[in-house]
Amino acid sequence: MRSNMRLSLALGLLAADSVLGGLCKPQTSSSTLVFTKPGFPTPGPPTPTIVPTTTSTTSIVPTTTSTTSIVPTTTSTTSIVSTTTSETAVSSTSAVPPPPANFMIVAGGGSGSPTAGSVLQSNGQNTRSVMFNPVEAGLTPITLTIEAGTGHLIQSNGMYLCARYSFRPNYPSMLINCATEGVLDDIPYSFITCEQTADRKLVCSVPAVSCTQYYSEDELVTSCLHTAGTFDQFYTSFNSLWGYFVYLGSGSYSEFPGVVALDLKVEGI
Repeated sequence: MRSNMRLSLALGLLAADSVLGGLCKPQTSSSTLVFTKPGFPTPGPPTPTIVPTTTSTTSIVPTTTSTTSIVPTTTSTTSIVSTTTSETAVSSTSAVPPPPANFMIVAGGGSGSPTAGSVLQSNGQNTRSVMFNPVEAGLTPITLTIEAGTGHLIQSNGMYLCARYSFRPNYPSMLINCATEGVLDDIPYSFITCEQTADRKLVCSVPAVSCTQYYSEDELVTSCLHTAGTFDQFYTSFNSLWGYFVYLGSGSYSEFPGVVALDLKVEGI
């Protein structure tokens, strides 16, 4: 019984000491009491538990704020109205005189041309040349008309104008008087066909022919062949004994410096 009292007293003092200690000192740490039994190993310190952590990185990306302004618009509607304007056409037709039935041929060209304004002349004889500014006496201006149905140029004396082909290769054909088509000194000649233009020019043509002459066993031989196209351009060249001959040809005759292109005009009578 005395032992029980001592045990109770000891436990009471221990409990009081624990209460007083708890009230006077702050609790800075905790102790762990480990009870062991004989034959069991003493446990070591507790093993820390490693918990994997995930690092989250937040990137701050600057953003551009786009502000859209809504501007009210006004829709304009255009109506296309088709209108018909009635106009009274006033026709002022200038009286254009008809081409003269009878005319003379005048050389064109500027003031620097030696034949400009000259009238084509002839002595009226068959197969004789016509020319401008003749040196030979006895030539007079020619009055012509364009023959209906053929387009041939016919003179007031009944003669026609023909183109006599040249015996020289690549040379234009010379204008001559002619009663018919024919051959002169083995060289043929043909009617020319003409018309007047609205600006009073004379436009003529003749089939293109090329002739050559050569000797064969002391005999002069003339050979003429039709070539492609026509002769439709007028030319002139000066001869000191006769005057300015007139030709029909085509292209350039640069190898013959004296051959010059020209236009022919008509002058009504």
